[in-house]
Amino acid sequence: MQVLRQDPMENPKNAPEQVAEIQADAQNPSLKGFKKAAIYKLADAITADFNGDGYPDKAFYKKEKGITGIIIRHGKTNEEIRIGFGRKFAYLTEFGWADYWGLVEGKETTETIFTAGGDVQGTKVIELQNPSIFIGRDEEGGGLITFKDGKYRWIHQSC
Repeated sequence: MQVLRQDPMENPKNAPEQVAEIQADAQNPSLKGFKKAAIYKLADAITADFNGDGYPDKAFYKKEKGITGIIIRHGKTNEEIRIGFGRKFAYLTEFGWADYWGLVEGKETTETIFTAGGDVQGTKVIELQNPSIFIGRDEEGGGLITFKDGKYRWIHQSC
């Protein structure tokens, strides 16, 4: 895995505005297996082509009226996708638990699958079509927000 700690001028499309001091290495089980990973502070915007249309999109972590969420602004259309902010996204309604977020690139990842009762049932391999947003909590893991089959979806990465 390559953790991006590069000069933003080398690849401005995917370079972080400010890379967090959080240690992102092969010891972080949630980031294992990705071709590239960059960790950001929650206050930083992330830029990448999340929806695969060839234009850079921007993602923002925001808190509005005490509730957190992610805003993704598509570069081609300026459409804003709001995830969280009290509205259900998979089983989540907000992201106040997150300590950091980042950008990951890779062809596939493993999703943790749960039973209806909330117990871990197993895992399955998910193909990734575009760069994805990783949202994590120190020592607990997190998950991905990825654009797949025409919509954004959550892929749980840990228990």
